[in-house]
Amino acid sequence: MVTDAQWGDIDGDGDPDLIIAGEWMPVRVFLNEKSVLTEMKDIISSSSPIKNIAGLWQCVSVADIDRDGDLDIVAGNLGLNSLLKTKDTTAIRLMVGVSSDDGKKEPLVARMENDERYYPVSGLLALTKEMPERFLKAYPTAAKYDGVDLEELIRKLKLKWDAELNVNQLASLCFENINGKEFRVRMLPDEFQYSSVYSIDIGDFNGDEYPDLFAGGNTLNVSPDQGAYMASLGLVALGDQKGIFKAMASQQSGLVITGEVRNIKTIRIKGGPAWLVARNNDSLKLYQSPKRTAYVQK
Repeated sequence: MVTDAQWGDIDGDGDPDLIIAGEWMPVRVFLNEKSVLTEMKDIISSSSPIKNIAGLWQCVSVADIDRDGDLDIVAGNLGLNSLLKTKDTTAIRLMVGVSSDDGKKEPLVARMENDERYYPVSGLLALTKEMPERFLKAYPTAAKYDGVDLEELIRKLKLKWDAELNVNQLASLCFENINGKEFRVRMLPDEFQYSSVYSIDIGDFNGDEYPDLFAGGNTLNVSPDQGAYMASLGLVALGDQKGIFKAMASQQSGLVITGEVRNIKTIRIKGGPAWLVARNNDSLKLYQSPKRTAYVQK
């Protein structure tokens, strides 16, 4: 379920390496060795504050954000403002190909609660619709279903599935390249976690020659149980010489981008570079800053 891919010379040997993002997987890096791609298996440094990176990734961008001469990675995820995120844990299981009563294959998602047990995300109405015979026989009332964990549900409904996938990270993250072989990972500012992030463009927004981030997202393509992810109005985050970002308020940045952003690209128009923003089922938007310069790797 790959959602994005970018080329960039991660190990600094002069040829392009491949960075891949996708759902129900970690961000993956493939080094280019004489035109043969070999995956880096252990990319997280032991000194990193974040070790878990299997997420619902929607995009990756590559640039030297801390200006130390190597390429770093910025990745957009589902965010932390989600029914799938509990207070203290992020652990989600997807059981692919669970057979419903009519023989169709359905997905079943469960999240870990603070008691370290998994509970189905789908509510009573959804499961009753998918498996009316088995479900209503096991749980004839809402009270019977209340508090049922995944293990009990599997046992009582005699569930079988084709494959299982796991997620342990929902935050949008920055991967700081340390030595071309591993990364130190940290969260992007809190404002990036309010909604899903589908596109991140990197450029110099304020003319200080340090890379900044322009990001957008949101999605309506979720189950009624979760609700829509529409809390983002677009984001600009200013970077410093260490690659630390601080998000600007909408009143400061001038951004108010409603809808589902799916791509942000730098283009050139009269007066210099600008951002072109594409949205699902909506018009394009064009933004320009008087201080905006195209970011060039140095």
